[in-house]
Amino acid sequence: RLLGAAAIGGLLLSQGSMAFAHRFEHPKSLRLGLRADRLVLAISVDVDPGRESGRTRAFFDRDGDGQLDAAEQALLLDGLERAAWTRLRIHLDDREISWAPVTRSGHRLGSKTEDTRALGATFMYTAPLPEAWARVELQVQDRDKRRDVHVPLVLDLPDVGWVEFASQGEWDSGSRNLRSVRLGPERPLELRIRRGARGPG
Repeated sequence: RLLGAAAIGGLLLSQGSMAFAHRFEHPKSLRLGLRADRLVLAISVDVDPGRESGRTRAFFDRDGDGQLDAAEQALLLDGLERAAWTRLRIHLDDREISWAPVTRSGHRLGSKTEDTRALGATFMYTAPLPEAWARVELQVQDRDKRRDVHVPLVLDLPDVGWVEFASQGEWDSGSRNLRSVRLGPERPLELRIRRGARGPG
């Protein structure tokens, strides 16, 4: 069964009615970290409990036996990962970043298809920074399928650098991270980060 990213995203992040189950306020969240020589990215995705999680499990039950075996769980994890990247774009100095996968883990993927508990996954990636960089510019674009739901992002910035400019968010000098970033339609995050231990806060 060959699945396009659009079809997977439509299934996993659909707008179906969930009158009897809790909906995640933010089905996807991002955490971006800057180290001396690389960027680190974590993406978390969740599928609402109830009908959506049940439909998602059933969709990947290829042999129709009512449960997901190891191969079907791997396909489901692949589907969650493709859906996570459907609308996400991250540019470094005006170039789209090529990310290398580090880890990926699923949550409640091995349940029976009749299970309607929430399911989800976390994916981690890394990408190199330019050697001996002095300043980098980052742009992050993403949005949820529902236009009224934003994608939250936290930027972790240890003492290797400081935020010279951020188009949105609130800087916490104690924890050295940028919080309250809300990605959505026409709401990208634009950053300029300079190298050095000095912080703005």
